[in-house]
Amino acid sequence: MRISAKPVISVVLLIGAFVAGLLFLIRGCLSKYDERSALSHVLYFEQGDQHVVFSIVKFEKAVSYSQNGGFINKTVNTDYYVQVNDAVSGQKLKQEKVKNHSDIKDYPVEMLGADGNTAWLYMSEPIAFDPFTLVKIADKNILEEKNPSLKGKFPSERRYYRFDAGEHALYFTASDGSSWRMDTKTLKAIPSESGATEPTGDEMVKRIEELMKQNKVLQDCLYQQKSYRPS
Repeated sequence: MRISAKPVISVVLLIGAFVAGLLFLIRGCLSKYDERSALSHVLYFEQGDQHVVFSIVKFEKAVSYSQNGGFINKTVNTDYYVQVNDAVSGQKLKQEKVKNHSDIKDYPVEMLGADGNTAWLYMSEPIAFDPFTLVKIADKNILEEKNPSLKGKFPSERRYYRFDAGEHALYFTASDGSSWRMDTKTLKAIPSESGATEPTGDEMVKRIEELMKQNKVLQDCLYQQKSYRPS
């Protein structure tokens, strides 16, 4: 006696639809406990008629929760993204996942600074992005390819790096104790005497001047937005 396959297929599809619906309902209940927040300071960039804000976003996706009285305990899966928003409208333009919490061995996760039209951040390693396309320009693997002699010597600890936008440089102390200065344009590193030590007085003056220039650009941008906004 031959059994028709149609009833079997229908049962399988029905079970699949039920499971999918159940998962959708569970995700819907959990999503209200998801949290998304921007970390540290943000960076402003402009290119032609493009004006964008670049930020690091921490996204905590709830996977389970329990409630005891007025307290809610939840388990989350944390991912870190880079995100770019239109500086005028605030609309999110792009986002790119960078790392999961389990991939990060050293904290803090923070912005290092802007160098021209390149955004530098620290996320268990120095990483650079094009703020308009979110194309990755540098990370530890890319830096090792550019500097074969430093393969395996880029440290994972934040304290061994010092970013200086005024000098277009990333100073760092390698894992063997040697000091280096990496050009943030070419990504080439050369030996240096200062390494990740605190900047000198002259370097601090240059850094303050650079910050003042960035602040003036931001103030001018905000003034223009206010001037052209319809009443």
